[in-house]
Amino acid sequence: MKRLLTGLLCLSIAQLSYAQSNTVESFFQFAKGIEISERWSADVRTELRLTHWEDDDGFQPAWSQLYVQGGLAYDLASNWKIGATYRLARRGGLDEVPNIENRFAQQITTSQRLRKYRLRERLLLEQRVFRQATRHRWRFRVALDYPLNGDKLDPGEWYLNHQTELLSEPFEADAWTGREHRLYTGTGTLLPTGSRLEIGIEARFPREASNGRYGQRWVLRTNWSW
Repeated sequence: MKRLLTGLLCLSIAQLSYAQSNTVESFFQFAKGIEISERWSADVRTELRLTHWEDDDGFQPAWSQLYVQGGLAYDLASNWKIGATYRLARRGGLDEVPNIENRFAQQITTSQRLRKYRLRERLLLEQRVFRQATRHRWRFRVALDYPLNGDKLDPGEWYLNHQTELLSEPFEADAWTGREHRLYTGTGTLLPTGSRLEIGIEARFPREASNGRYGQRWVLRTNWSW
C-alpha cells in the first residue's frame, strides 16, 4: 500500500516539473442512486464547476460548467457491472455564449476486496457531441478505498479514496501524445442517514500534443451522494 501511494506521489511530482499552464478549480457534485430491481439500478447527478485561478490571471472566481447526468447499470455478477449514461453540460461563464455538450458513455466496472481494502477498475468509452464536432475519448481508472477504523465502514466513520486515471482520444492522430493523466485523493464519511460526503484534491495533467509538455489543473472536489 505504501509503495503504491509513494509511486503515485513521485509520478505527480515528476509531471509538475514539466507543467507550463496552471488552473485551480472547485467542483460540487450531488448524486442520487436508485435501486430498480435486484440487478438494475439508476443514478442521477448534477455538478457545478468554478474556476478560481488560471495561469497568471490571479484569483478570479468564475462559473465554468454546469451539467446534469442520468445513468443505468446492470449487475453481470457479484463484482462486475455494465452501464450507460447521458450528460447534458453547459460550458462557459454566465456572461458568455454557452458551449453545449451532449455526452454519451458506456462503461464496465469490476471490484475486488482484500480485508478492508476495495480495489475498483473502470473502463469508460465516451462520445462527446459539440456543435462543431464529435470527439471520442476512452478512460481507464483504478481506485482504492478503505475505512480508517476497522475492516468495515460504519455510520459516522471515515474512509480514504485514492484514484488514478488515464484518458486518451483513440481516433485522433496524436492520441497517445495528447493523453491526460489524473490523480485523486479524498476523504469521506458515511453519515447516519446512509448518504456519503467526500472531499478531495484532484490533479489533472493534460498533455499538449504540439510540444509534449503537461498542463496542470488542481481541482477541489466535494461530492455528496445518497
